[in-house]
Amino acid sequence: MSAADDLSLPIDIQLRCARIEAIKNLLGEHAAGSALLSVVLFLVCRNPVNEVSGLWWLVSQLACLLLYVPCHFVLRRKNSPQSLSLKFWLSYGVVIAVGLSWFAFPFLMLADTDMLMLMVITISICIAPFTTAPTVTLVSFAGFAVYAGLMYLGLVLAVLKHTTIPTVIVTGFMSLLYGFLLLQSYRINARMLGSFRSRIESQLAFAAAEKANREKSTFIASASHDIRQPLQACMFIVDHLYRKAPESLLPIIDNLDQSVGTMRELLDGLLDISRLDAGVLECVPVYVDIRQVISEVVDGFSARASQEEKPLILDVGSYVVYTDPTLLKRILSNLIDNALKYSPVGSPVLVSTRVDGESISITVQDHGVGISDDCQKQIFDEFFQVENSERDHTKGLGLGLAIVRRLTQMLDIDVAVVSSVSVGTAMTLSMRHFQTKSADVAAVERDSVLVDFTGLRVLLIEDQVLVRDSLTQLLESWQCTVLAAESVGSAVDVVTAQGIAIDLIISDYRLREGSTGAQAIAAINDISEYPIQSIVITGESNTDELRDAEAIADILMFKPIEPGELRSAISRLLDA
Repeated sequence: MSAADDLSLPIDIQLRCARIEAIKNLLGEHAAGSALLSVVLFLVCRNPVNEVSGLWWLVSQLACLLLYVPCHFVLRRKNSPQSLSLKFWLSYGVVIAVGLSWFAFPFLMLADTDMLMLMVITISICIAPFTTAPTVTLVSFAGFAVYAGLMYLGLVLAVLKHTTIPTVIVTGFMSLLYGFLLLQSYRINARMLGSFRSRIESQLAFAAAEKANREKSTFIASASHDIRQPLQACMFIVDHLYRKAPESLLPIIDNLDQSVGTMRELLDGLLDISRLDAGVLECVPVYVDIRQVISEVVDGFSARASQEEKPLILDVGSYVVYTDPTLLKRILSNLIDNALKYSPVGSPVLVSTRVDGESISITVQDHGVGISDDCQKQIFDEFFQVENSERDHTKGLGLGLAIVRRLTQMLDIDVAVVSSVSVGTAMTLSMRHFQTKSADVAAVERDSVLVDFTGLRVLLIEDQVLVRDSLTQLLESWQCTVLAAESVGSAVDVVTAQGIAIDLIISDYRLREGSTGAQAIAAINDISEYPIQSIVITGESNTDELRDAEAIADILMFKPIEPGELRSAISRLLDA
């Protein structure tokens, strides 16, 4: 990595590196222009008297310009703080050498030139250095002033040999022109250096923002994994308590279940946002029946709506849309969840569809507290909630609509909010591409029917004892035969020792000694006579690790998972 690319260096060092890079890019044009001007002036001013001296000048001028070649190769070398001074002094030396050659030009070529020709050539040469100002001023503005000053001084001395009023006037004019152009070059130099500094400061700010974002993602990934482990065990234990505990303890278990659910909702929201920001989630659009998608989501809320006495009403047509059904379900789940939270008891929540021109809209409407105009601008921000300054977690955590915003952007869905305080809120999703359902449209996905797990031989690989024991109890309650292991090596040993064929592998992703569930599944498949279906359960949000897990697992699940979700996943695998 060059010094110019190392943002850890002081900004002054980076600025010098940027100047060297610009000099390197402009050096060829400057050398070519100077060489062409030298040849043209030699041909124009050549005469029998000055031909020999002029030829010597042209040779010396081209020789000075040839110094740009080794200078160019030195400038191309990798920048380092130690080499910067050498590069600047080399560039400065070449510039001064060329300036001295131009200083000699009037004495060697213009001694016997008539006054009119002298005036034209003088003005031309006076202006010439300022056409190369961007290149030379990058080396040093003082160096440019010397370079241009040498050219100007030689011309002035040549002109003043003709002590006439016109020569004095021309000399005065040249002095004013030189001063004006020198001022302009100073401004060019200041603008270029300011531009370089602004660019470097922008790169530093961008790098700092990227670093902060990486640190945030790393923190969320680590925290979510470490917290999800005990939370996952709690969920399995709560499920076990519901089935085994006496009825007198059910109210306590309900409170425990509600607390665990709140923790899960927070972690799910944080992980979802982390994965969306990291670009891990992929949109996989298919043709799907919008009625079936909405019905499945609403069915998941039916028990809650009945318990809270908030009727869920559907007015949904049957249309096929081209979208990712999983992500669309997540959007609808968040909208319906919000509608139920903010609706008073007895108030219905309406989910409806409507065709409007070339789009279909899905509206979730409640008759709750409503949202003021000021708050409508903030409801899609993380952790923002209307009328929940006391942070009552029964009203949610303020992540649902932030996730909705990101998911709708992925799916290219427009979101519109219409709300009035104390009247209610309508959230409308507009999808641009749809077609009316017909017989030739492929059937949409259906839920897998849960199957009997009796005798299913499951290899469970989990390094956390609490999670491993609780998940073993859950699987055994489903009449599965469970072989439990804590690492890649112990999993191979237990399968080899038992000598039984495995039907399914369930593994945590992160295992002991830096190994992974993907490695464990690969190791078991290596000693198996046939490929074994697998489920990887993870709390990771790191992109590379997620892709590694997805590459080998048949199903990837994110902690914490409900027992019903795990049972449904196993059913889908066995039905496949």
